[in-house]
Amino acid sequence: MSFDKAKRTFAYVDGFNLYHRALQRTPYRWIDPKALLEKVVKAPGSISHLMYYTARVSSKIDGDAPKKQKFYLDALDSLPGVEKCFGSFQVRGKWRQLANPATHFRPTPQVVKVVNPEEKGSDVNLGAHLVRDAFQGKFSQAVVCTNDTDLCEPIRIVVEEVGLPVILVTPSDRSTQQSKREPIYTPKDLINAAGGAGFVYHMRRNHMRSALLPDPVVLPSGKSIPMPPTWAKAAQLR
Repeated sequence: MSFDKAKRTFAYVDGFNLYHRALQRTPYRWIDPKALLEKVVKAPGSISHLMYYTARVSSKIDGDAPKKQKFYLDALDSLPGVEKCFGSFQVRGKWRQLANPATHFRPTPQVVKVVNPEEKGSDVNLGAHLVRDAFQGKFSQAVVCTNDTDLCEPIRIVVEEVGLPVILVTPSDRSTQQSKREPIYTPKDLINAAGGAGFVYHMRRNHMRSALLPDPVVLPSGKSIPMPPTWAKAAQLR
C-alpha cells in the first residue's frame, strides 16, 4: 500500500463523519483517533500531529448529548499531538416536501416541518487547513479520515498541485452492511482525488476495538475523566 512510515505525517479527522458512519452504533465510541488511524495504516507511532474537527452538539434531540460529548472532548486533551477545531451545530425546523403525501387527509398535505440538525464548518476548516499545511510544508504525507465528497477538491489540490500524498481512511461500521463480503463504500470522486484505490484504507471493527482510550482518562493536571455511563455499559457488553 501507499503509506510511508518514514514520512512526517499529519492527520485530519472529520469527527462527525467518523462518529456517524463508524462509531455511533458500536461499543467503541470512547476512541483514541490517533491510535485508530495508526492501526488502520498499520504504522504505530507514525502520526506526528492530528487535527480533530467537530462541533459542540445540541441538547434539543438528546438531552445528555452535550455532557457525553464534553467528557469525550476533554479526554482527548490527554493525547499528545491531538488538536481540536470547532465548527458550529444548529438544530432548526425546516419544511420538506413529502415523497408520498397522505391522501386520506383533506386537504392533502404536500410538505412537512422536520427537525433538521446541521453541523457547519468542519469540512471547510479541514479542507482549508489541509491545503494550508501542505503549502507551508508542515507534512510530507497526510491522512484524511472522511467519506465526505466536499473534501475532494482540497485533497486533489494537495495531491496534484502541491505534489504530496494524501492517504484516505474511510470510516465504516460493518453492522450497517448487508454482508461482511460487501465492500466498504468509498465515493469514487474521493478515490480519484487521492490518486486511486492504492491510497485508500478501510476502517474495520478490529481497528476500533484495539484503539480505545483508558477508562478513566487521567489528564496531565491529575483530573480523572470517566467514559459516559451509557458508553461504558455498551463497551462492557461487546
